[in-house]
Amino acid sequence: KGPCQKHIFKIREELEVWIDSPQIFLTILKKLGFEPIIRYEKRTDLWNYDGIELVIEKLPRIGYFTEIEGSEKEIRKVAKILGFDIQKGIKKSYREYFAELNKKKKDWFFEK
Repeated sequence: KGPCQKHIFKIREELEVWIDSPQIFLTILKKLGFEPIIRYEKRTDLWNYDGIELVIEKLPRIGYFTEIEGSEKEIRKVAKILGFDIQKGIKKSYREYFAELNKKKKDWFFEK
């Protein structure tokens, strides 16, 4: 994921690929010199409303998050239907939430 752009919404470039074998992919990353620093569990449900993607994610120890993916007009439309206040949207990353928890619970989530 790229850096967040300055906007009322959290907008950033996101590149995705389908991985058939997570173990092979981890081996490739290690051979390229990458080292794991963070790992967390996330459960995702994807919903579609009139071509707009709604993502509901559950992260144990943190809670539930909802993302609406689409154009600004589409996001505002779905947010209104769901009763969400756009001004109360958050832009923090999951990593930032875990880092805050880590400070409180001492090293339970960063890889060693």
